[in-house]
Amino acid sequence: MALVCSACGSMLSHRQLVAADRRGAGGDSSGASSGFGLGSAAAADGAGAGGVAGGAGSAAPGGSASGTGSAGATGAGTGSGTAAVPAGGNGGATDVGVTATSISLGTVVTLTGPVPGLFRGAALGVQACVARVNSEGGIFGRKLNDVVADDQFNQNQNRAQTAQLAPKVFAFTGSFSVYDGGMADTLKAQNVPDIGEALPGPRADLTQHFDPQPNPPGWITGPFAWLKAKYPDAVGAVGNITSDVPSALTEWKAAKQAMLSQGYKVSYEGTYEAGQTDFTADVLRMKSAGVKFLYIVGDQATYERFLQGAHQQGWKPEVVNLISNAYDPTFIAAAGADIAEGVIVSSQLALYDGEDAGSIPEINTMLGWFDRIQRGYKPDVFALYGWLSCEMFTDAAKVVGPRLTRPALLAQMAKLTRYDGNGIVGVGNPAQKVPTTCYLVYQVRGGKWVRLDPAQGFRCDGQYLYLK
Repeated sequence: MALVCSACGSMLSHRQLVAADRRGAGGDSSGASSGFGLGSAAAADGAGAGGVAGGAGSAAPGGSASGTGSAGATGAGTGSGTAAVPAGGNGGATDVGVTATSISLGTVVTLTGPVPGLFRGAALGVQACVARVNSEGGIFGRKLNDVVADDQFNQNQNRAQTAQLAPKVFAFTGSFSVYDGGMADTLKAQNVPDIGEALPGPRADLTQHFDPQPNPPGWITGPFAWLKAKYPDAVGAVGNITSDVPSALTEWKAAKQAMLSQGYKVSYEGTYEAGQTDFTADVLRMKSAGVKFLYIVGDQATYERFLQGAHQQGWKPEVVNLISNAYDPTFIAAAGADIAEGVIVSSQLALYDGEDAGSIPEINTMLGWFDRIQRGYKPDVFALYGWLSCEMFTDAAKVVGPRLTRPALLAQMAKLTRYDGNGIVGVGNPAQKVPTTCYLVYQVRGGKWVRLDPAQGFRCDGQYLYLK
């Protein structure tokens, strides 16, 4: 669990942020993207990709201007959709950001700053969904228009961009930032619906915030019980190394608590500093301590360097268990196929980059729309959450009906006690902020990610241990 926390918390150093941008922002194999690929109206069937709201006083990459101007996703549509305009009309301008022909949404992400394009995927995820909805005719005759604001990896900018958009957009969808706490005061004061993956903290705690995958501090026990049954000798000698930043350390504390509840024994614990590239000392200490079960909380660059260092020392523990952000199109090749071979990951997300597409139709749909708005793009986890956040909004707005208002949407979202992203995520309870206990286990085999258990869907056993 805590995938997002780990993927961001471990990226607080410049080196780790660079690694996140290099691997976490998604790939464009065509090399045809311009700027950040936002606001380019690249979607098929005339469905535009949305717009960019710039930072204070400067033009935003991928957008047309500074400030909060927007480029609408205004394609003509290719289908009738599931929410046609009723005979009596849709009520026109029913609330902030809603007109007879459009619904304005806001997405606050990190596009510039220490690492340009850091959470670009979150915005692309929303815009792929927007393009899909608009191609189907919109929602009761209203096309979606997503305005993307850049917080520049700065909490004050996160707060300022949220405050600038809140009086203009109907809701926020898919926002993602290390500094997302900056959104909280405005969202609360103006009672703006906010649908997106949040880090544990003030934004996540708001009553008007809803997560596709609720993520309170804690960990699920199911994967550790599964690994113990599979590798009973290894769990008595666990070695860990964790990024020395608060969020990553908290994550390790939660994971360790879950491990200990299942009878694991930790033989070695270490931390690594920003900029560290040589892990030989930790490798040798773990090897000397007889570590059989390696567990790392960090970023992909650290996984690669640590495993490469272990390989150089001729050491490979019986189990190498990495957290979910190891699942990435670039990890195996960057680490080296022989070095990555056997790595195990447990996750509350399906294999969304295509391996599970045969059993989960939503993955094919999502990948198809990503390819339409930006040819060759491979979604990262932030893009996935952007897509799911927009889908959650769309589904709720259709149930509310043509007279769309913020209170009505919030009331509908408060009824969403079961959500699985059409099979992409383990079943959670967004309304009550209850995390999933469902998971799957997969492994690198023959240079590819392969499911181990279950063959389809998720296992839903064990419990969620909230961090004490």
